[in-house]
Amino acid sequence: MDTFESYDDVLAFAITKEAEAAALYRHWATRTTQPAMRAALEQFAGEEDGHRVRLESLRVVGFPASSAHVAPELGLADTLKGRAPGPDLDYQDLLIMAIRAEQAAYDLYTGLAGVTEDPGVRELLRALARDEAQHRLRFENEYEQEYLREN
Repeated sequence: MDTFESYDDVLAFAITKEAEAAALYRHWATRTTQPAMRAALEQFAGEEDGHRVRLESLRVVGFPASSAHVAPELGLADTLKGRAPGPDLDYQDLLIMAIRAEQAAYDLYTGLAGVTEDPGVRELLRALARDEAQHRLRFENEYEQEYLREN
């Protein structure tokens, strides 16, 4: 596990993770033959780019005070089974992968917050975890609307 000595260390790590997520979504977009899927993946990549830009701006303006609100969890990340990314990836599989990715980011930031001794770094990590929880909830809600609700 990485060691963080400062806010800047945490931000650099988080910026890297967001850039990796955007690159992964873009990679999946190049592998699908479905135009709608490609567009969805590009949108997700753009959102990850937005997270990265937001984190980069924190290096300049400092870390704002944040609320203690954590997004509710539908619990889908642990129960959904999906396929590996490939050219025939469908929207359901994409949502499952996005839910899992956002949950993994939440778990990472929460875990890091639990092992740091610096209260400021801990709050920064918790705020990042809350953001990832919001993203996961967005994908979970979309999955629920598309695949779990009766029409």
